[in-house]
Amino acid sequence: ESLLMPKSPLEIARDGCMERRPEAAEEQEQFMKNTVELLILSLYASQSIEVQSRADSYSQHLKRKKLTIGIKTYLRQNLGGHIRLEDIAKHFSYSPSTIKTVFHEEAGISVMAYYNQLRLERAKELLKENTHSVGEIAEQLGFHNASHFCNFLTKFHRLPFLHIDNLTCLSRSHQQVGLTG
Repeated sequence: ESLLMPKSPLEIARDGCMERRPEAAEEQEQFMKNTVELLILSLYASQSIEVQSRADSYSQHLKRKKLTIGIKTYLRQNLGGHIRLEDIAKHFSYSPSTIKTVFHEEAGISVMAYYNQLRLERAKELLKENTHSVGEIAEQLGFHNASHFCNFLTKFHRLPFLHIDNLTCLSRSHQQVGLTG
């Protein structure tokens, strides 16, 4: 017997489980088949869970993208309003923190920074058209007055001061610069 090949762990387990009675052998064989079948089903189930997890993750990603696109559209459509994060959250039925987090993760910029970029771009377009007064542009973009609008341009255009048509916003140095670009 020592010349025979050593038994595998499965053979040892099977031999240990098998009783020497012939009628018990069938029951034990069925038990082994059921055990193997359960192992195969467990493996299949774990792979199915992984696939489902990936599908859920992709679904969440699409949901987040859709929300971000919706927020961007909402902001473009409401450039003349006094928008707050709470207003956006209420509109989309999410908490402000969810809106803030999802938008920043998807767009790479905060909601309000994006909104201010939109306002700045629109302000530059309207100023270049030269068909509206600074007060009208300020009103169109939701500013309280022309001075508030001028402060916004100074802050977000990163110029120390601006000279726009007949409105001059002066810095502490009281120099004048025209709006460009």
